[in-house]
Amino acid sequence: MAFSKNIYQQGILFNHLPELLLFKSKMFASDTDFLLKTAQFKMPNNNITRDHQFFRNAAKGELSLDGLFQYFDMKAVPNNLKQDNEVDLQSVGGWHFLISLLAGFQSTLDNELDADLNIYLNFVKSICELDKQMIESLLKTKNVDVANNCVSEWLVLKEFDFLSLSKEQKAEYSISLVLFWAGLYEKYLKIEYSNSSDPYQPKMTKYLPKLKSGNLQFSTECMLCTVKNKWEENRPSNKKNNWSEFYSDIARAQLTNTYFNEIPLLPGDPRLIQPDITKIKKQFQRWRAGKNFSIDHAKKYLFVLYGEYDPNKIDSSVFMFVFIDIFTFIQKELLSQGVSPQVIVDKFNKYSVLLNLLESKFDEFTDQKRVK
Repeated sequence: MAFSKNIYQQGILFNHLPELLLFKSKMFASDTDFLLKTAQFKMPNNNITRDHQFFRNAAKGELSLDGLFQYFDMKAVPNNLKQDNEVDLQSVGGWHFLISLLAGFQSTLDNELDADLNIYLNFVKSICELDKQMIESLLKTKNVDVANNCVSEWLVLKEFDFLSLSKEQKAEYSISLVLFWAGLYEKYLKIEYSNSSDPYQPKMTKYLPKLKSGNLQFSTECMLCTVKNKWEENRPSNKKNNWSEFYSDIARAQLTNTYFNEIPLLPGDPRLIQPDITKIKKQFQRWRAGKNFSIDHAKKYLFVLYGEYDPNKIDSSVFMFVFIDIFTFIQKELLSQGVSPQVIVDKFNKYSVLLNLLESKFDEFTDQKRVK
């Protein structure tokens, strides 16, 4: 069992989703790393290392689903998580990985208290089933018309033909895929925080790439500029707002935090007046050049500005950084293939169109469920 096998990467709407979501974003280094970090998150224990037999079996590809569920103490295997030999392997794709995650999450929800989330998860599962049907249709008929119609409807790709794609069309398809996934994620956040005193508003539009002096400004840099702009809003008008001052405030937040220092510095300490920003500056330079975020680094260098840094606390909204990483990976790949910065920016700017489409599709799905 391995997420990185080619069989898990195929699909129309979830094409290469596991690879991009887990590995190209650098969220996890490998399948084994994914399982290890999941175990460390679920069962906080400093003794959990990749030297355990469970992770050795995973690295060798000898891990079964029975072994997986036993290790994580999951009492029941959801119906749609069958042994690989019980699934039509030819039709397995990114949808299989996603629907498995959704099934595990859904099993933890309360049918009444989490009714809206359940509807949302069923909506995404219905898209997974659609992707499975697309794979099966292509395998049986070799006719791409159904797949062409699918991406036209769901990814807003008009006059699209998988058999004769130009470089620009391939770029638009890749971009539309990751925007589609990001839209599904932001829809989830809207539902999760719908009853909050601070309801979630879509933010991904702020992190779309831009043109800067004719060059592409990656999504990673757009994110950093957005955070810096928010920092500036709370600054006195007589204070400098340059990057060095920004780094200094991050350093001060770290120096006064118990997770960074066993005995944090107290306000008024001389070391807070002009803190060392060398490490922070280098990290930001790497990010601004397109290097991936990591959730832990994002919390250390960005979240720390607005509250306590807790390495063990994971909030759903923090996975925003994973999508920013995916956006930047796609942008860098397309640039290396000779796609112009202007084309990349134009194609990413269709995100609001996809968001509106998903809202419409979700409303339609919800209405159908009410009728039944």
